[in-house]
Amino acid sequence: MLYDPTDGKRVKRPFNHISWVHQVVKLPDFALSQCLFGEHQLQRAPMSQVVGVVESEKTAIIASACWPELVWLATGSLTGLNTTKCQALQGRKVILFPDGSAYEQWAARAEKLQEELGALVKVSDWLEQHATQAQVEAGLDLADLIRKPYPD
Repeated sequence: MLYDPTDGKRVKRPFNHISWVHQVVKLPDFALSQCLFGEHQLQRAPMSQVVGVVESEKTAIIASACWPELVWLATGSLTGLNTTKCQALQGRKVILFPDGSAYEQWAARAEKLQEELGALVKVSDWLEQHATQAQVEAGLDLADLIRKPYPD
């Protein structure tokens, strides 16, 4: 992925700068199966440690520096919050931090995850409490509000 160094946002124009090896190298019978970004951290984290889930990998990294008491994971996309990808969250306490434009969608998925994974899943409204309505509507995420620009 390519990020703009001035604002930290992903560069999507003039095209989406994402490269997938399986699209470049044609592999017969290839089936992509992804896990949550940062999922490897759960091996060392006690079951009692709360897990924070965000959409963007960048946001998970920034949040882990600001709030290290949580284990931070990312879904990689809005639709990445699904039961298949979230199997590693079984039996855990989870707080979802949706992007500003995705609160309702993630709240609906939280109920399904809680039922199917036996996880205690809550949806945070931190973004809605700390962002303007325009920022929420623009789809800003946690990293957009907690990061500070690098001093010149």
